[in-house]
Amino acid sequence: MDLDSIMSSAYRAATKEGPDQVEIYGVATRTLSLYVDDSAVKNIEEKIDQGLIVRIADGKRLGQSSAACSTLKEAELTARAAVRTARLSPVDEMFRQFPAAGGKVRVRPRVWDENVAHLSGQELVDIAKLIVDSSLEGDKIKVPRGMVRTASLESKVRNSNGVDVRHAGTMIYLNFTTMTNGAKPGEGVESFYSPHLSGLDPTAIGKSLREKAMASSKTVAFKGKRKGTTIIGPDNLADMLMSSAGEALSAENVHRKRSRWIGKVGEEVTSRSITVKDDPSDGRGMLSASYDDEGVAASKKTLVEKGVLKSYIYDSYNASLDSIEPSGNGLRRRPDDVQGIYLDPVGVSPMNMVVTPGRKSKEELIASVDDGVLIDRVAHPEVNPITGAFGLEVRCGFIIKGGEMVKTIDRALLIGNMFDALRNVHDIASDSTVFRSCIVPTVSFDGIELVGSG
Repeated sequence: MDLDSIMSSAYRAATKEGPDQVEIYGVATRTLSLYVDDSAVKNIEEKIDQGLIVRIADGKRLGQSSAACSTLKEAELTARAAVRTARLSPVDEMFRQFPAAGGKVRVRPRVWDENVAHLSGQELVDIAKLIVDSSLEGDKIKVPRGMVRTASLESKVRNSNGVDVRHAGTMIYLNFTTMTNGAKPGEGVESFYSPHLSGLDPTAIGKSLREKAMASSKTVAFKGKRKGTTIIGPDNLADMLMSSAGEALSAENVHRKRSRWIGKVGEEVTSRSITVKDDPSDGRGMLSASYDDEGVAASKKTLVEKGVLKSYIYDSYNASLDSIEPSGNGLRRRPDDVQGIYLDPVGVSPMNMVVTPGRKSKEELIASVDDGVLIDRVAHPEVNPITGAFGLEVRCGFIIKGGEMVKTIDRALLIGNMFDALRNVHDIASDSTVFRSCIVPTVSFDGIELVGSG
């Protein structure tokens, strides 16, 4: 059964029960995933998924039900369950209403690629083989694991306040790991995120995987302590930013007293070299769209301008708490997987967090550092979302002397605070890269500490 029919059935069943407001979020997806194990393609799987989230407001009582739905009967049962849940729920005095229609379309990102939507299993095999073949160097390197995933998504939001919008997008995501053979194995990791096929270069990814594994095999344990210029690339920085600044910008976290930037609008919160935008118009973004997942029109907005906090981001509920319009940041979608989105509640998140790049290339930025360290890879690059503190295991890094990388190191902890680091930005490169729901460049910071194993 098609998505429109399923949603209409759920809407009719819900409204018959007589609640004040009804919202239906429907999503239909197709995912094709290929898995590599021990340098060979081991499995390809296709998943077709369709489901609904029904939200009900019965006065100030809220209820929600979600389920995979492929029949009209399943849709009706989901809707009725949401109504029953609302009527059994406590009163929420802070609730106002679901979003109302009327917001004009402000951005129209190009995030649908027919080439991605119709990639075949054999084409995924060809991509994976190119990556693997470009990674290998005789019997020196192997590819222990890898994944290539493509997905297409259609989502729709309809509510009793006149909202009736849709979104369609595609994505291609891959993650591969290489490892050198020998007494001291070195590891290389590469990821790729895009709505489009055109930017994917499997041969270049394979070459980078090989080079990273070889460099990692030459690491020596870092000894002692150092505090100075630390360069962090987009793949690590994106996660560190989202788990710090991304959380601090959320109006939900502000209201829950979990944001480091509570009451800081209009104040300087980062270095003046930092400008952060939420740009759903950028077709490179994995979550870019004309509307958020509540049907609110998305817009390009500056969140931090030359170090000054300009605004928080809002879904409809948290906007009502401040008596303002929602900013179009109520999201259910994820940047690397479309399966089961209808099971996720609305969260407040940047749709596409973009850090304005600098003018130097990454190579020029490295060459400008007299004494520092380049962090190539850490384990789990996340920070404490409330305090900003982090202690990250460095698995591969490079000591820089006189603008040259002179030593490859591992077995160290990178220790600091992300909110403090953002106030001590040394330089910003021009190499903006898509990673999850961010587009960020390489950035160097002052004051982060590196602590060795002895």
